[in-house]
Amino acid sequence: MDRNTITGIILIFLIFIGASIYNNNRLKKGFDKAFSVAEEYYAKGEIENARAEYINALRFKPNNPDAVARVNELNRQLGLGPETAATDTAGKPVIPSDSASKAQQPSTPADSNLYGVFSSAVAGENDFITLENNRIELKIARLGGRIYS
Repeated sequence: MDRNTITGIILIFLIFIGASIYNNNRLKKGFDKAFSVAEEYYAKGEIENARAEYINALRFKPNNPDAVARVNELNRQLGLGPETAATDTAGKPVIPSDSASKAQQPSTPADSNLYGVFSSAVAGENDFITLENNRIELKIARLGGRIYS
């Protein structure tokens, strides 16, 4: 390697280090501003706005324990927390009485975790849509949107 190559590599590393320091400072300032606005809302008693600002602050630093604790506290105050399942003495989950009526309703496919929000789109029969012109005829499957033939 000659001197110009080494100089170029050093300049590239300096650019990376400078950009990293600049972005960290911007993130810290954004977090501090959002956190202080959230604290002001919390002090005023506007807990919904405070919760929104704490969540905004978590965009800058997602694992900040102070902001996460405040969001969890505000969620409990607003009643937005996850419901905990009751267990009996043997450690088995207790089925609530209203879940029997939910079990009778049609449910999503067993692999709903696989398809996420599109799980309802995989249920049903596979029909086909035919698109054709004077050169080509396409048969497209409605489930999956793939060309069948």
